[in-house]
Amino acid sequence: MKKSLIVASMIGVSLLLGTNVSAKEDSVKKVEIKKDSVKNKIENTFVFKQIGLKVKSVNEISGIYAVTVQTRTGAMSKVYITKDLKIMIHSGKAMELSTGADLKKKINLDSIKSLEPSLTIGHGKKVLYVFSDPECPWCKRFHEKFSNKLDKYTIKMFLMPLTSLHPNAVEKSHWILGGKDDKEKLERMTKGFEGSKEYRGYLKQESLEDYKKVENLLKKYSEVERENEITGTPTVIDEDGNRVKNWLKL
Repeated sequence: MKKSLIVASMIGVSLLLGTNVSAKEDSVKKVEIKKDSVKNKIENTFVFKQIGLKVKSVNEISGIYAVTVQTRTGAMSKVYITKDLKIMIHSGKAMELSTGADLKKKINLDSIKSLEPSLTIGHGKKVLYVFSDPECPWCKRFHEKFSNKLDKYTIKMFLMPLTSLHPNAVEKSHWILGGKDDKEKLERMTKGFEGSKEYRGYLKQESLEDYKKVENLLKKYSEVERENEITGTPTVIDEDGNRVKNWLKL
């Protein structure tokens, strides 16, 4: 794993160079992987199934898989995967394929505690800080799972609309945050996960004052997300500042 992390870090730096990556690829030997078994194994990893990525091609470059993927929206992208299928690198970021956990620095919990949560639910002794996208299918799963554990956990929720994946997430976030209290916000979030279209047109009727208030709140979230390298949802953090990789087992 240590060797894989070193390789991941090296490729991550290369990815940050943008177009230089293609030049680098052209200068090394490519070996096209035609075996469906490799493509199937990649598509069956936790991350690929969660995001809904499809493998279009796999090439081996200096012992690393260069994988062309297609998103649910049809967009094409390139990711890099270690041959043991443990780590994926995209846009300079590395994550574990089996859990979706980011291989990143420790969370600065004080920066998160300084934020006003989108909503707080539950009354348990254990506190979880959760960054959630209102259109994310795995955030929905988290929501469903922990709705039955609110006597054990107190959940401080921070809305994180990932517009590149979910174009309606911003309007839905405004609609949720427009609730008069945490109870109404929770009701709206639940309705949204269940497929309600009530959020449609909310931005048109929202007052300018309320719009600016929500946008400022989301901006503060984004700053903390960047500081702590929170890039995916749901990101679950415990009261000790640890990323909870396997929250499904809580």
